[in-house]
Amino acid sequence: MSQCAQLYAYLEAGNTITKAECHARGWGLSVNSRCAELRRRLGVQIDCERETRNGTPVYVYSLREKIPYG
Repeated sequence: MSQCAQLYAYLEAGNTITKAECHARGWGLSVNSRCAELRRRLGVQIDCERETRNGTPVYVYSLREKIPYG
């Protein structure tokens, strides 16, 4: 399974991920590149939010929540 496929499955399960977490899972350090690839290839809407954890800015990636209509 490719890094993109693993990342997408992980995010689709409702998880969020940071660059450090992605590296720890063996998916490399370029989570932003993998997310860009998923956006381009599949049209997946991935959000990136900046948070501060232990005084350090961190970027957290997640799938945009789908809200059912009707």
